[in-house]
Amino acid sequence: MEQQEMPIEAGAQQERKPWVAANLSLLLAGLGLVYCGDIRRGLLHMWLVGTLLLLATAAVVLPIAGRGTVLLLLLAIWFGATVYSAYRAFHTARQTRRDYRLKDYNRLLCYAAFVFLFIIPVIGFQALLRANFIEVFLVPTSSMSPTIPAGSRLLVRKD
Repeated sequence: MEQQEMPIEAGAQQERKPWVAANLSLLLAGLGLVYCGDIRRGLLHMWLVGTLLLLATAAVVLPIAGRGTVLLLLLAIWFGATVYSAYRAFHTARQTRRDYRLKDYNRLLCYAAFVFLFIIPVIGFQALLRANFIEVFLVPTSSMSPTIPAGSRLLVRKD
């Protein structure tokens, strides 16, 4: 006789796995904290990372002095925030993994919704940027050689 897994209900106890928490936060900063039950801090991390990505995009688009330095600084902060979020989620999971009671938002569908709600605006914003501000082109031939070798990719700012 085959045993079927019962759906996990809110309030049930389930161990929080640190590696799952860390990987969720690497996928989307803060998602691992939501997995561990710290939804406030998780949403704060998501907001922070989203804001940093918007600022980095603005640094590419807007004519500001030292654009490259600003962009590198924002991307370094974004990377650091993502790694910190994974670290925080890992340690939170280690502290709560034995006696954690599932919340209503601890379901796969909720995690997918967080990722979807984050990715859709990013894709839309990317399409807006490509249509109006910047685009990547591939150089198919060596007609600009040796200055631009064949197969190079160029990032072009539209003015």
